[in-house]
Amino acid sequence: MREHCVLVSDLYELSRQDIGKVKTRASMGVLLTRVRRHIAQEQMHIHAVLANAARQHSAIATTLRIFVPDTAAMTQRLLDFFGHCAAGVRVESFAEASTRALLDLRELVRREENLLFPEVERIQGHAPCAQSPADDRGA
Repeated sequence: MREHCVLVSDLYELSRQDIGKVKTRASMGVLLTRVRRHIAQEQMHIHAVLANAARQHSAIATTLRIFVPDTAAMTQRLLDFFGHCAAGVRVESFAEASTRALLDLRELVRREENLLFPEVERIQGHAPCAQSPADDRGA
């Protein structure tokens, strides 16, 4: 997804800047706003589809049970990083913190693109979901 590439690229570029500069902190604030907007859109369009499908398919429910808490923790670390930088809060080691944020963002993107997006496409394409023997809730 192009938007993912742009977010990762922008974070990479900002991680190379001097966080002590007002311009860099302002850019972090702009990026934080974009990331929040992106997350909100995915919650509405991607996660809602999966949550609905999880009610009928235990395999999807299991995936979400495993995926969501870990993803939520990475997302929160990422948002905290952006928020601290944008607010001018001293990040102990900006290089280390920005590398961690970049790794979290890349991992979130990887999981979404390799796991969640294909599942949503399959659901929206009305392809039958793989069911386990225990998946006969609607029958």
